[in-house]
Amino acid sequence: MFHLGDIKRLGFWSAMHEARADLTMLLGCVYLLIVGAGRWSLDARLAR
Repeated sequence: MFHLGDIKRLGFWSAMHEARADLTMLLGCVYLLIVGAGRWSLDARLAR
């Protein structure tokens, strides 16, 4: 996982490149928390 201490060692753009995967996973989780997984999800099938 990305740590802010890496910015001094690697440089700003290199650190942002490394943090990209962490940011996309975080945004994907936030999206699923807000919108939900949908009717095709395992949760929806188990709730029926």
